[in-house]
Amino acid sequence: MSLFSYNFASSLTRSSLLTDLLRLFEVGGHPPETNYLFLGDYVDRGKQSKETISLLMAYKIKNPVNFFILISVLLSIISNCFLTKLILTLAS
Repeated sequence: MSLFSYNFASSLTRSSLLTDLLRLFEVGGHPPETNYLFLGDYVDRGKQSKETISLLMAYKIKNPVNFFILISVLLSIISNCFLTKLILTLAS
């Protein structure tokens, strides 16, 4: 098995992240044939970001051993704000 990496940010001007992600899997192979590590901002970037993160999460659930996703700082901040609001709402 090999590890395949790709910089999404360099391709944002010409196509959507989902298109690039599907192209990446065609070239590099679909999991579990290839190990993948995704770093960073793929949620709030360009067209079809919801579809992109949904596909990434589906692959992570299906292939937890060889498919890795590191969430960006922005998404972590948003998640923390949501959880804080939820906790404050439940506490009151």
